[in-house]
Amino acid sequence: MDYSGFYPWTYNKASKDFTLDSLNRCGVKIEIPRAIFLKLFEHQREGVAWMARRFKSGIGGILGDEMGMGKTLSTVTMLGGLMRSGEVKYVLIVCPVSLMVTWNTEAVPVLKKCVPKAQVTMLDSSIPKKRRSERLKMVLTSDLPQLVITTYGLVHQDLLPKDFHGNETNWNVMVLDEGHKIKNPSTKVNQQCHLIAKKNTFRLILTGTPIMNNLKELWALIDWSTSGKILGTFRDFQQRFSRPIEEGRHKDASPIICQTADEVNTRLKNTIKPYLLQRFKDGAFADKLPSYKDYVVFTELSKTQRSVYQGYLDSVAVKNAIDGGEFVLAAITKLKKICGHPSLIEKRLEEKNSRRKSVAPEYYLSPKKLVEQSAKLETLIDLLKKLNQEKHRTLIFSQSTRMLDIIERVLFENSFCLSRIDGSIRGRERQDIVDEFNENKLEVNIMLLSTKVGGYGLTINGASRCIIYDPSWNPAEDLQAVARCYRIGQKLPVEVYRLIAGGTVEEKMYEMQVDKGGLIDVVQKTGATKRIFMKKDRKKLFELSAPGVCDMLAKIERDNMERNSHEVLRCLKNLIGWACHDEIYQQRSGTDSGSSTTPIKGNFENSAVIAKFDQENNASLKYGKSQIVLQNCENTFVPLGPGINSHQSVKGLCNQIYADHRSPMQQISISYHTFSSANEKGILLKRKGEMEQLMYILMEIVGHAPKHDKVKLLENIAHTANELGWI
Repeated sequence: MDYSGFYPWTYNKASKDFTLDSLNRCGVKIEIPRAIFLKLFEHQREGVAWMARRFKSGIGGILGDEMGMGKTLSTVTMLGGLMRSGEVKYVLIVCPVSLMVTWNTEAVPVLKKCVPKAQVTMLDSSIPKKRRSERLKMVLTSDLPQLVITTYGLVHQDLLPKDFHGNETNWNVMVLDEGHKIKNPSTKVNQQCHLIAKKNTFRLILTGTPIMNNLKELWALIDWSTSGKILGTFRDFQQRFSRPIEEGRHKDASPIICQTADEVNTRLKNTIKPYLLQRFKDGAFADKLPSYKDYVVFTELSKTQRSVYQGYLDSVAVKNAIDGGEFVLAAITKLKKICGHPSLIEKRLEEKNSRRKSVAPEYYLSPKKLVEQSAKLETLIDLLKKLNQEKHRTLIFSQSTRMLDIIERVLFENSFCLSRIDGSIRGRERQDIVDEFNENKLEVNIMLLSTKVGGYGLTINGASRCIIYDPSWNPAEDLQAVARCYRIGQKLPVEVYRLIAGGTVEEKMYEMQVDKGGLIDVVQKTGATKRIFMKKDRKKLFELSAPGVCDMLAKIERDNMERNSHEVLRCLKNLIGWACHDEIYQQRSGTDSGSSTTPIKGNFENSAVIAKFDQENNASLKYGKSQIVLQNCENTFVPLGPGINSHQSVKGLCNQIYADHRSPMQQISISYHTFSSANEKGILLKRKGEMEQLMYILMEIVGHAPKHDKVKLLENIAHTANELGWI
């Protein structure tokens, strides 16, 4: 057979291996047995070649293919090829516990064909610490090629790193699967991964979501995988890339800021292009995967839900959250639970005469009553009945295990056959449940999964329908969940239904998902994303629309987005409406930002465009909301001292604070001396309204501070306020 059509790969008839010519000429060899090579898709062969070139260069990277495109097999093939040629001996794989079995299943057959004597070792928390340490020492003193699979949990708990830090430790390659686990540079798991990877360790990250919330996460991944050689410090990255791009995505951004964002985005993509390889199913698999539809289904609230929701909005807790900015996340979480089911906000009840520690309030409600109290739950049951009639098998994801308990109880009452995966199921058991579902041994047609646990790494091609019961703040989490059934090996058309309570905090969360998802598209895909939402739209979390009103649908309709008819959806109970999720991200003439594909010429730092951007942005920071309030309050305050107008003094102090361009910590320190001086001059600032205005300004300054500074800043503010007699 002629194997000449696999450039840049060359087939060696004698060894029956495929080799990469460009690496051979550089003194680095990778040899892949024919039986393995021919099983790979074209994009996987390209991925293996890309990883091998990165290995040759000595600088790692991120394999960021969309979920379900076979990153694990590509990586194992690359590692096996390097082991076969003698380039690599010790390899460490770090992955979520649910993926350990998957890695072992993929690695063993590939490595056995590449290097028959290669050994694969799994180290997890089920093995006693002393035994893990002994195994690790045996691995690192062996003359045979070794691949060790472990978990982020052990790295995070500082159980394995103590062994890794010894002089005998020298990993040739370190791979982080689902590498977005180290997206936060300040976490211990990120720091331990930096310590484990030595200077000469080749670093590779696998993730379908290099960006989950913001560009800081992309920086963290690039920083680790390239040993900090590409993007510099985070402060430098933020100034040169992150801030201009994120500011330019808002619909209320000025033209110059939008232009700057597009130029900076192009520069960022060109900078990271050699170190981030990312392909998408709609490109690599346009003719290899079945059709895919993703619907957003907006539901009503039940009378009980609406009453409880409005009651909580009117509570002191929400008022304090809005006024003081404290406990906002707790308030939002409570509202989100009400959207799923009102009983979720009730505390578990202690049951004295039971072995159970506590009993959830929903335990005492009948399945019928549970459905009556939640419109979304009723919609779910209605949808499942219709899907079951059409012989579809379905995955249901929820953020809450208590919500899964409710769904499970109601489904059993309605005679559905189901299985379930959540955090209580160990890694090996999870794979057994998935295998049984995929093979349909028990004729189970529904699988319940917690988004955090079941949304990563599992291949569940036995299902062709996927329901996201409650949206995540993080769009990548929901995308990961969807990818469980829409991946290599799926033969059936796939449909996804995202259930969202219209007019509630869930709708606002979905808007933020679109905002974050748009940011991901801007950086990772060609072109720009439509700017749909204003900054002010994100401040309406604590509002409840009238029954049947959905602002999101209204926005889509105003933009003339096509509404698709759907026989199953249009007859659902409690339905407000639906839309195609992907349409929101579509680029259409006259609505995108017109991103340039030409790299920026000249030095970024000296660009006149950047200078104007900074000028406009600094102006917006200098005259924020509280400053505008103060500028319009000339007749509000009465004089506090002889010949001194309170409002003039307050405005002067504010101008001093806002005119200062130093760090927030410096500004707070300067503010203390400024206010102390004002007190000495007789401006006592005791009036409640004035104190509130000034404290509001200080809180705005804190709002612009890095997260790790905020606690210190708040302590400093409290100390200052106490010294000045404000509290």
